[in-house]
This record gives sequence, structure tokens and C-alpha cells, in this order.
Amino acid sequence: VRSSRRVVVILSAETAQRPWCVGELAVAYQSGVPIVPVVLPSGQRLLDTLDAGSHALSDEALELLAPYDITRDDVAEVMEHVVFALEKEYSESAADATQR
Repeated sequence: VRSSRRVVVILSAETAQRPWCVGELAVAYQSGVPIVPVVLPSGQRLLDTLDAGSHALSDEALELLAPYDITRDDVAEVMEHVVFALEKEYSESAADATQR
């Protein structure tokens, strides 16, 4: 992930509950690798949860990531970044559509 040009993440309802998905996103974000989110229909439920400030990763899942120095704060930061990127893309797309 660290040497990738970009990371494409498929956001489904379960993405934020999968420690290795979240761990790779955290490493990409910390390494400055652009993250390109693609939202599946079930991913809207995840986005609603993230907008409410809830991060679905369990304590047990975080224990799996601890040896890689990935913390709950790292998870929260990267997921907020992904939501912000989607909101920015949506608002820019809406503005472009309005100008046409």
C-alpha cells in the first residue's frame, strides 16, 4: 500500500468492520497515498454511520491492527477523510451540473 499510486476502496455496509480493509486504508492515508472511494448501494448505510461519528471497528479488530501501530484514532481519521473526500466530490459534481 505504501508504494501504491492510489488505493481504490469499495465501500459496502461491512467495509468499516473489516480490520484489514481499514488497516490498509489507514496505512495509505498515513503514507500520503490518495484514496479513491467507490460506494456500493449498501455503502450508504456505512456513510450514514460515519457521518454520525461512529466507527464500527470492534476492540478485537483493533487488537489485530495494534502490532502495525494502527489505533482507533487512526481508524477514525482515515474514515473521516474518506467521508470528506466523498462529500467534496459530490459537491463539486453538483456544482458542475448546475453550471451546465
